[in-house]
Amino acid sequence: MLHELKRGEWGRLIISSCLFPRYDIGDMIEAMGKNYFRIFGRAKTSTILEHRLYRLLFGKFI
Repeated sequence: MLHELKRGEWGRLIISSCLFPRYDIGDMIEAMGKNYFRIFGRAKTSTILEHRLYRLLFGKFI
């Protein structure tokens, strides 16, 4: 669940509807703390590697 993510953890956005009970739309979410979340891209290998590299070079270590 979205509210269970701790600061710095990643998750995937899954929506529910009558037609699609659990549909993974492919967006990656990062918890920023204090109920703030950031969508940083689609769940592709290139996006995940780019985000890990960016966090390594410019981000704070959590």
